[in-house]
Amino acid sequence: MAHFKNYIIDTGFVDSNKRLRLSNLFLMFQEVAEEHAEELDIGRNKTTFAGRKWVITRYSVKFNRLPTYGEKVTMYTYPGKNNPFFFYRHFYLKDEQGNLLVVASSIWTILDATTNKIVVDPFKKKLPEEENDFELPLPDKINEDATNKIKEHQIEYSDIDLNGHLNNTKYIELIQNIHDSSFYKEHIFDSLLVNYFSEIKEKENVSLFKDSLDKEEIIKGAVGERDCFKVKITYK
Repeated sequence: MAHFKNYIIDTGFVDSNKRLRLSNLFLMFQEVAEEHAEELDIGRNKTTFAGRKWVITRYSVKFNRLPTYGEKVTMYTYPGKNNPFFFYRHFYLKDEQGNLLVVASSIWTILDATTNKIVVDPFKKKLPEEENDFELPLPDKINEDATNKIKEHQIEYSDIDLNGHLNNTKYIELIQNIHDSSFYKEHIFDSLLVNYFSEIKEKENVSLFKDSLDKEEIIKGAVGERDCFKVKITYK
């Protein structure tokens, strides 16, 4: 059965256009996934406090619409099929009337905190598998590249999570800050694909690259010659 968490979209969740910020949507993904992991007994006692860490590798998101200021919404999550190397997790967001707002899929893995190598079958048990007719396929690899450098950002104290690296929601902040509020007033998200390649640590300088074609953007973040993430965004 899907785990869920209720939210009221208040002032801290929205931008000046009164729509949910993309980074806060990803924060909601993270919160409900962490809650469900604890419920399934695969949370911090089995990872952070055992010398291991959860790492997100890919996200895929499809938008019907983003909720707006004052709305009450519910975020749901459930595991996908069992795999000894990766953990598949699905999400969906509904409004009070039960309308489907956002659907997402993701791929996670467990790394040894010292060696940064994948821990195979870390929990020695099968998780409950679920599926929905409307769930997204698992995220694909982004083959396109971005070559037009547009800005740099130094990672600071407030960007870092308890694993000592840039939190996955902060990657999304880097991406959304490429544009201003007037851009997001006119451009509505249709889909988003994220590939995470390498962790980013405090004081590292991230170079951001962007190439655009019609209603599509490819964004890349790199530290020196090391590609750290890519994002593919399409707008309605």
